[in-house]
Amino acid sequence: MLLACALALAVAVPAWAGVPGFLARFLGEGSWLESLLAPGPVNAKHVEVACLSCHRPFRGARSQTCLNCHPATKLAESEKPYVVAIHQQNTGRECTVCHPEHLGRQAAITISFHRNATLQAQRDCASCHGPQAEQAHPEIADRRCALCHVSTSDWKKVEVDHQKLADVACADCHGAQAREAHPEIRVADCTACHTSTSDWKQLLVAHERLGDACADCHAADARRAHPAITEQRCTACHQSTEDWKKV
Repeated sequence: MLLACALALAVAVPAWAGVPGFLARFLGEGSWLESLLAPGPVNAKHVEVACLSCHRPFRGARSQTCLNCHPATKLAESEKPYVVAIHQQNTGRECTVCHPEHLGRQAAITISFHRNATLQAQRDCASCHGPQAEQAHPEIADRRCALCHVSTSDWKKVEVDHQKLADVACADCHGAQAREAHPEIRVADCTACHTSTSDWKQLLVAHERLGDACADCHAADARRAHPAITEQRCTACHQSTEDWKKV
């Protein structure tokens, strides 16, 4: 009987806020009725919402009542791609899985997307963050984002373990930097010169791995040193890679 009366009062009073005078002690925010029915204070954004706008007696909150105020069409039109994607991937799950309530007036109304994302989304970052990835580094086609991005709370925290990228060509990530640093070099095997991934200025050129295609790296030097010579067989004159003046 007490519960029935309490529910009737909850229906009659559309919100806790603004209940005048004497009734506020019984029906208002933080009142005995709220403490009796609610497991904790609702989020500040929901203070003005009547209990039965979200709850159904003896059934709790259901996604359908959430959609009365937060329609799916509005979520689909969000300017944030990850918001659209995460809701599309979790169609059929209860809203309260990601949006808990009664945790306090200032508590977060949304908990980690990553913890509640589908397993497929957890493995495929680009399913939500594809546009951001393309804008941040358009030349990187590899979408195994977790190989570099080690934190979901701070995307600028990057720890690149190049050993895990053995199947990825250097130019797949560093193509733009390579073209800017040495535009005339056409050698695909960057490790023939760059021996360290922690210090790209540390060079040890392994000429034996590069064959006799000297012009792939030294075309500009050759034109400057002897502009009249068009012969590209440099090794016909230059016998040593340690001393180019030894002819």
